[in-house]
Amino acid sequence: MEQIKKLCRKADQTRTIHSLMRDQLVLIETIILAFVTIGSAISAMLIFSPLESEHGIWVGLLSALIFVVSLIPSTFDFRQKILARSLAVQAWGKWILDAKNLCDGEGSDVKELTDRYKSIMEDTPLIPDRIFNKYKQKHLQKVAISKALDETPFKKISEIKKELSS
Repeated sequence: MEQIKKLCRKADQTRTIHSLMRDQLVLIETIILAFVTIGSAISAMLIFSPLESEHGIWVGLLSALIFVVSLIPSTFDFRQKILARSLAVQAWGKWILDAKNLCDGEGSDVKELTDRYKSIMEDTPLIPDRIFNKYKQKHLQKVAISKALDETPFKKISEIKKELSS
């Protein structure tokens, strides 16, 4: 059972990291979409306004920039990466729930759960080494804040963060 608890801790960390990576991709995609939408509207309005000829080049450059930026999400396949990270979050969440049920005396056996852990590890996207420690730190901070919040639920999160960092 100790092995399952250790795997559960690792699975929770992995789920958090996939979630953070997904959220970052969603934010980037949203910013790009907002830029393209607003930029397209502005450039469309400027095309029909009576501009002096030397200002027309800037409208053309703005339009070209918007076109190039609009290609980024499909070029880097944001939707597919967001979906893959979302599926990883769901798979790890289900595994964690099953592991907790096993620890509570319900559910499947240890070997089956361990095999599923390995299978999920193989089936979900890798977490790049270059960002692993940064996201692990965020996960551990989330866990520490959550534990402190359990003890003092009426304290502001900013106060908890300040106490934990000092």
